Amino acid sequence: ERNGSVVCDECAANSLSDAGSTNISKCICGRGYSRQEDEAPSEECRSRSGLTVVTFTASLQTTMEAFEDLRAQYLTGVAAALLVLPKAVEIISISQAGSAVGNRRLLQESIGVVTKVQIPTETVGPVLQKLTKENLELKLLEIGLALFDVTNIQSSVITSSEGPPLALVLGLAIGLTVLVLCIIGCCVEAWRRGAFE
Repeated sequence: ERNGSVVCDECAANSLSDAGSTNISKCICGRGYSRQEDEAPSEECRSRSGLTVVTFTASLQTTMEAFEDLRAQYLTGVAAALLVLPKAVEIISISQAGSAVGNRRLLQESIGVVTKVQIPTETVGPVLQKLTKENLELKLLEIGLALFDVTNIQSSVITSSEGPPLALVLGLAIGLTVLVLCIIGCCVEAWRRGAFE
């Protein structure tokens, strides 16, 4: 839209900005909606109640040190296998895995990569169908990672919460308290030195 001589960009769906704002970076998600941290302000805000987190553990034949060099490719490979955006895939933890067959341990070193995929709830069915050992193995072999197994598959809907998270509110309150105390301290010190005479 054009506002006098200034071009105004409209905010994406479910987001808004202050009146008179002319920069799309000022668009924020409306109550009950959000974007992922790395998404641009021009991207649509989605309902917080419409997101689901799928977690699983991928057992890989590699060492923790070798995996660090392949971390980004792993995320991209998982995203490609599940047909989701790479930014929807996140590693929660990596641990040394101890695989045993009968009374003997496997000779290969392996790790367990707990992985989280955050997706719109309506896509959970198709994603879970693609979350198989065979499907992931095809994509991960392309980057040189051998997959032993996929286990601990779980999904949970992210529920909407009204207002900002409690941690954010507490953090802001503590920050403001510290700021006020610093200002008072500076004023008292300035008064003691005679700056207000």
